[in-house]
Order: sequence, then structure tokens, then C-alpha cells
Amino acid sequence: MDDMETSVLRSFVAVAEGATITEVAGESFVTQPTVTRGLQRLETEVGVPLFDRVGRGLRLNRNGEVLLTAARRALTGLDTAVAEIAAHRDPAAGTVRFGFLSPLSNWLIPELLGEYRRRFPQVSFALRQDGAARILTALAEGTLDVLLTIPDVRHPEVRWEPLFDEDIALVVPAGHRLAGGAAVPLTEVADETFMIFAAGYGLRSVTDGMCAAAGFRPRIGFEGHDLTTLYGLIRAGCGVGIFPALPQLPDGLRQLPLSPAVSRPIGVAWCPGNYRSAAAEAFRSFAIDYLGAIDYAGRVALGRPA
Repeated sequence: MDDMETSVLRSFVAVAEGATITEVAGESFVTQPTVTRGLQRLETEVGVPLFDRVGRGLRLNRNGEVLLTAARRALTGLDTAVAEIAAHRDPAAGTVRFGFLSPLSNWLIPELLGEYRRRFPQVSFALRQDGAARILTALAEGTLDVLLTIPDVRHPEVRWEPLFDEDIALVVPAGHRLAGGAAVPLTEVADETFMIFAAGYGLRSVTDGMCAAAGFRPRIGFEGHDLTTLYGLIRAGCGVGIFPALPQLPDGLRQLPLSPAVSRPIGVAWCPGNYRSAAAEAFRSFAIDYLGAIDYAGRVALGRPA
């Protein structure tokens, strides 16, 4: 609807609910003839009278009752949409649709979101943790605003800004024969059973590639989607795994640096061509500044028992 049609609908609802033409004109800052002509145009458009003329007043008839229900619904929907759009312009309010790699949820994501929420408590988040390929597709399709992920050349419309390099480590049970050692070549666990991320996760490709480079194909005991589950199985002695090095592991696990060392870049991704709310744009800028200042190597301290 344009402004005129919206104002006519509002005038119709007001008169239908008992206001006089004079009252509606005064509240709308227009003349009484303007309100009257608008209601006449509305009746012409729907093709039937909406009011019965009673003396000098108007009384809603059955046709008007039908239109009143629809008009209220339409105006409510319009007002809600306008309010939501207005919220999109406020960087301190609204919702940010944020996607991230599953392993980052164990330490980095809670810290990042906690700090942002302390500064902007009115901002809410719609979160998605998943494999890199799936969240990148969601970003390109416009269902996510910002990602924390690895680079991917399959989506040329996505811009990616590097933040830090994430070390890849071998994770073993605390009682494992290698648990007390330093850096180990991957061939040391060629005969072990691997707890591994399922296909579609970036770490699955990393693990497959590293094992192939070491000259063996991993014997897979379990393919999972959740790092906590994979850690639990390793702690129970079901196997070993290759995962990002973390500042702190759950009890009963050790992470060892690999020889040669392996890492992967982590950065913020977004689509410059996609619309982002002011809150999403503000969060993207904050994430780049905040995460770019993290001393990843110092915090992870890879090589010491976790």
C-alpha cells in the first residue's frame, strides 16, 4: 500500500470503531472532506457500501464488518513489519544470524558472544553450529549474516577475513602410551581407531588429508557431528582423534602437537552483496577486532598437558 491507501484504511477502521469524521480528520491532520472522499473511494474499490447512512452519521454494515476484520489484520501486519524494519537500523538491537564451526563452540564462541552481550544486551542471536560447507551455503543463500569459519573458494560471493591460525592436535586418552610425550608424527597412531567428524565438516577433510599424507587410511570407529561426543568416546578408550587444539580439554584427555605441525586459518565470513541489519554489521566489525587481537598460540599452549 502507498501512504494514501494506508491512511484511508486507518480512517475506515477508526470510523468503523465509532469515531466521527470530524475526530478522524483532526487526529490525521486533514480536512473532513478528505476523510469522506477517502471512504467513498474505498467503497468504490470494493464495489459495495461499507456504511449505512443514519441521519448525519455512519453505521458499519455487514460488508463493512467483513472488511474491518481484514483491515485490522493488514494494518497490524504492516505496523509489525515497519517496527521490525526500524529495529534493523539500530545496531544496539535486533537479531544477528551467526554461524560457526562446531569445534569453536567449546571455548571461543561463548567468550565472543558473552563479551558482545555485555556491551549490547538488547541484541539477540540466532545461532547455527555446523560443518563449513553447510554454513557457507547458508551464508550465500542469505539465511545467515556472519560466519566464523575456514576459507572456501566455492562461494565467490563470500568475503573472508583471516583472524588467527588454529593448530591441529592429536587427542588421546590420558592413559594413552603417547600422552606424556611431545610432538608426534601421525604414523605413530596409524594402527589406532579414529573418532572422527562426519563428511561435510572441514575437520573430516583435514583428517583424511593428513592421514593420506602420512601414508595410511584411518580405521574409523565412529563418525560424529558433536565434539563433546567424540571427546567422550576417546576418554573412554575407544580411539584417538585429530581436532583443533583448545586452551583446555575435558578431564581425561591429552592433546599433542603433530610433527610436522599442522594448522588451519580461521576468519570471519560475510556476503557483501547480501543485506545485513545494523546489528549484524556491528557484530561483524566487533568480531574482527576482538578475535583478531587474541593470542591463540599463547592461550592454547599446545605441547603441555591439558
